[in-house]
Amino acid sequence: MELKSYILVVNTNQFQKDINQDEEKDLQDKGLLEIGYGSEKDEIKVSQNQSVMWYEDGLSYCIINMDYTELSKDDMINMAKEVIG
Repeated sequence: MELKSYILVVNTNQFQKDINQDEEKDLQDKGLLEIGYGSEKDEIKVSQNQSVMWYEDGLSYCIINMDYTELSKDDMINMAKEVIG
């Protein structure tokens, strides 16, 4: 399980000055970073999320943890195991 980050951007010009574009592009290509543009608030917020996804009997399941940093990877996997039963 890998940690995925999300960034919401208002001022695109300032954002492009503040980031390492090669590093951000690499993270986006790996699916570890999502960048959203056009927020109405004048702020940049970085959020940390975890997810566990699995497929069973033709169905897709996903448990998502957003900005609650007290759960470990093992906690997330154990929750999935409880659902799977």
